[in-house]
Amino acid sequence: MSSGLATRVLTGLVLAPTVVLAIVFLPAPAFALLVSVLMLAGFWEWTRLAGMSGRPLRAAALAVLAAGFAALALRAGPQDLLVLAWVACGFWLLALGWLRWPRLGAGAGTGAVVLKVAAGALLLAGAWAGAILVREHLAQGPGWLIACLAVVYGGDSAAYFSGRRFGRRKLAPAISPGKTWAGLYGALAGTVPVALAAGWLLGLSGGRLAAWLLLALACLLLSVLGDLIESVLKRQAGVKDSGRLFPGHGGVLDRGDSLFAALPAFAVGLFWLLA
Repeated sequence: MSSGLATRVLTGLVLAPTVVLAIVFLPAPAFALLVSVLMLAGFWEWTRLAGMSGRPLRAAALAVLAAGFAALALRAGPQDLLVLAWVACGFWLLALGWLRWPRLGAGAGTGAVVLKVAAGALLLAGAWAGAILVREHLAQGPGWLIACLAVVYGGDSAAYFSGRRFGRRKLAPAISPGKTWAGLYGALAGTVPVALAAGWLLGLSGGRLAAWLLLALACLLLSVLGDLIESVLKRQAGVKDSGRLFPGHGGVLDRGDSLFAALPAFAVGLFWLLA
């Protein structure tokens, strides 16, 4: 095993049980605070990638988003959070156009920077809403949130190994040269047993289990979109990683971009499926 892969695996072995324990045991206010800190850390990285200059301006943008999270935590009900998740889902679908024209928003013009920063705030707020909705407002919420993580990161691991072994044809060479169609197919194939096992353990069967599998596959595709959008931002910013918080993984966005894209859709889909 290469040193880079070993570092990546060791970091994952520390992060995974820590996250699971937090999901299962933290009381609701502490969990909301933890998710807020995570999203704010990601937004801090996003503002740098978006080209926002000066720490005071970035800190002001961070404070606005933090105030938004506080207001949502104190006043928003599940229906309000569900609307926010729906809006984020819509934006992720519109983001397909960004992959078609990856030079959109490039440069240091004020308009481009403002649009990218606003997009980041919306997407991370949608992920925040998705995490809170699933964990706090669904029966067996912690279990479903862990299932969401298992689908996204199980698919990501399957993509990594299948892409390294079989990858030839590039998925999006102008955006992320390391991603291949073989990696995507491996991710989809690897998601099937993970999603079926998670759904069965959480009490689904028959048509509901099949619907959950379709939801998991759709959210996996969204997670790939999230990864590619971050790659667009990093390419425009001329950096390899969004940060260096997690050894072998990079920053919060490097580790969380896929999950942040999938969480709003998971929340919307699970509310429909379990209603």
